[in-house]
This record gives sequence, structure tokens and C-alpha cells, in this order.
Amino acid sequence: MPRRKRIGVVLVGSALLAYRIAVGYGDSVGLVVGDYLSGDYIKTLDRTRSPLAAEAGRSVNLVVVRQEDGYAKIQPVIRFHEGGPSFRIGRSGQGVLLDAAGEDIGAYIVRALNGAELEVGFKGLPVTRFISVSDLQGFVLRKSIGGRYVDDKRQSYVFGPGGLATTPNGRFRFTVGVDHVPYRFDYIEVSGTHMILRFIRKQCALDIYEVSDAETNQAGNDGTHAKPWAFLHETGCTD
Repeated sequence: MPRRKRIGVVLVGSALLAYRIAVGYGDSVGLVVGDYLSGDYIKTLDRTRSPLAAEAGRSVNLVVVRQEDGYAKIQPVIRFHEGGPSFRIGRSGQGVLLDAAGEDIGAYIVRALNGAELEVGFKGLPVTRFISVSDLQGFVLRKSIGGRYVDDKRQSYVFGPGGLATTPNGRFRFTVGVDHVPYRFDYIEVSGTHMILRFIRKQCALDIYEVSDAETNQAGNDGTHAKPWAFLHETGCTD
């Protein structure tokens, strides 16, 4: 079986936020270019603030929309990890298969519902509504760990919307993990290093642990080998 092409999910859509493409279902309404998350993923993320819980075992929670030769190219992403089949949507609003990515996808449904929503379904993926969030990383960061916190010494921690963390020990850039193939827990990755910080949300509490074997074990690491990094409470949050 041909191997799917792995894609860089964290940065997908980040350079494609400022314009629309007029395709799909009318001459004056365009389909937003960028990242689309399943409605169920968004609801669960809102409730739990856990990207892992939001994934809920579904194989496809992300669809990427790009502009290509005057059409909207639609590509589901398998487990936030690798590219799946790709489709093209023209002015009819209905999708046409471009590349099955080596898979038997059977009958499929791909259609634009409006300027910011799609329905996608094929073999192995029940028909699912996907909603534009423009930038996957920014959206998940804001909904999960983004905010201001204090520790038991009243020291301040900030996880900013642009992926900049400010702590008593300095600043660093980070991304929130959405790919749970290597790590089976919620985590952030410190940019430019191999440091993985596991986080556990408990309503207003945010417990963070440094995973000691993150570099050597990236095949379903369960986060067991970890040491405390910070125990925080979100500012202005009430349990």
C-alpha cells in the first residue's frame, strides 16, 4: 500500500489567513482558505480544554482548504499526522476526487455548506461537518492552555496567543501538540528544543510536567516518565 505523505500540521494555514477564494456555490461568496476542524472536536475542546479528549479516537478532525488553479483544494488530515485523499470544489459546490492517497475511499461526499463550513465523508469517515478556524495552532492554543496563571508563590505565568510563554524563569516560544501519534497526552513543545511539557487541566488548575523520555520515546509515549514543572491556577477562573 502506498505510504501517505506526512504534512506539517502545526503551520498549515498560517500564511493563508488574509484572503478568500470565490468557489463553490456562488459568484460572490467564497470559501475561506485555511484550517477546518470538525464540529465535535470544537465542542469537546470547548468543554474539556483538552486536545487529546477532543480528538476522541476519530481518524479525521482536520480538513485543510487551499487555493489551487482557481479551485478550492480540500484535504482531510489523518490523525493530525499525514495527508489523506484530496478533492476539488468548483462552482457547483460539490467535491470531485483528485487523489485517493492510495486508499479505497469508496463513495464520498464533499460539499461546501457556506463560506466557512464543509461536509466531508468517505469510507472510514462518516459524513462530518467541518468549521473554519483559520489557523489550527492559534485556535487550539487559545482554547486549551492560553491564558494567565499564578503558582502557589503568586508568581505569574502567561501562555500567550502567539505562542510566547512568559514564566518567572524567562520566556520561550512553544506550540500546543495536536498530533497524538508520538505522545498520548496533552502537551506543549518548547520551540528549538526537545522539551515536551505534559499538561493536565482540572477546571481552573493547570498541572505541567516535563517528560524526561520525550526525545527517545516518540511511539505512543504515555507520559509516565515525567517530573513536576509547575502547578498553576488560572487568573480570574472560578471552579
